[in-house]
Amino acid sequence: MKRRLLAHDLGTSGNKATLFSVDGELIDRFLEIEAVHTPDEAARKTYLERVPIFDGCYHALYGVYERI
Repeated sequence: MKRRLLAHDLGTSGNKATLFSVDGELIDRFLEIEAVHTPDEAARKTYLERVPIFDGCYHALYGVYERI
């Protein structure tokens, strides 16, 4: 089995999973875009929340895994 490095980024555009070889070569990447919401109109100016956060993490990581 080949050794690989799987990186995960929970960013503003969604959950990103990226797979690299141990030499740093990009093998694959996957982006799971999620809806964002704010609890009320006043909070919209200060922050956004992702719901549910862990579903997006799972889908991004599995999205890369199932293609290798």
